[in-house]
Amino acid sequence: DFMGFQECDDLGRVLRDGGLASQYGVIPGGHATAIGYRLRDWKLLGSGTAEVAEDRVPEWWGTRGAQWARFRHKRTGRTIFFANHHGPTPVGSGGLCGGGGPAGDTP
Repeated sequence: DFMGFQECDDLGRVLRDGGLASQYGVIPGGHATAIGYRLRDWKLLGSGTAEVAEDRVPEWWGTRGAQWARFRHKRTGRTIFFANHHGPTPVGSGGLCGGGGPAGDTP
């Protein structure tokens, strides 16, 4: 029901190419991230973004964001919190702030 995308500048195109555009809503997150959710089953309650990390040399591409959204299931009324994040480079380093940076800065 939910999809998190990283390094994706156009989730609408991905969904169209996959034949899913009419079934999924799109929440752009900046930093080439996005959340897709099944429109039939979920109502978007709110969403947000924050910069939570920065890449480290020698693989510096910039800052990295986290995005989140809360949804209510239309039939059951239950809520869900969904988060999406593209981690900083180098992979496994935590970026400029080290391993605790992204986790500690995520709202």
